[in-house]
Amino acid sequence: MVNSFDDSLIRTLSERVIHQAGQPGERSLDAIIDTEIARHSEALLGSGGFDGADEERISREVASSLSGLGPLQQFLDDPDVEEIWINAPDAIFVARLGVSQKVDVVLTAEEVRDLVERMLRPTGRRVDVSQPFVDASLADGSRVHVVIPDITKSHWSINIRKFSKRVRHLSDLVEREVLSAEAAE
Repeated sequence: MVNSFDDSLIRTLSERVIHQAGQPGERSLDAIIDTEIARHSEALLGSGGFDGADEERISREVASSLSGLGPLQQFLDDPDVEEIWINAPDAIFVARLGVSQKVDVVLTAEEVRDLVERMLRPTGRRVDVSQPFVDASLADGSRVHVVIPDITKSHWSINIRKFSKRVRHLSDLVEREVLSAEAAE
């Protein structure tokens, strides 16, 4: 039974899903992921295999690694998270309901660069030594700001300010005491 995040397992399953996706026949990504997880779980039968919760969690993590933003996807999906900062591969923070906290996610420098590439690919923007910082939007409207060395000291720095789905009307701002009722009028 898998109780903690297992990078090696997720990477292996992701590679197998990519291989299966390249095979003839039309199958959805979810169907391929389910097949590979079931195959892996069967191989573990003697050691207890996965339980349903493990299979569901692993399925989400494999899907996020392939089509989402990997380990950051959980924070993008969390409606309470307002902002995500990567100050270094091992210094990742979120603001949840206005309170900043360091999270237990550690990336490599290469994974950070890969995530930035995934974020920027749909926008047509890039970041490199000739353009050491960039602003862009994610598909959900969240804003992304990336800065790389030599502007930063040693690591790529990323800030994602999520697009708020809870604030849609002026009355929402008044209710949160961000705007006075007079100003809203």
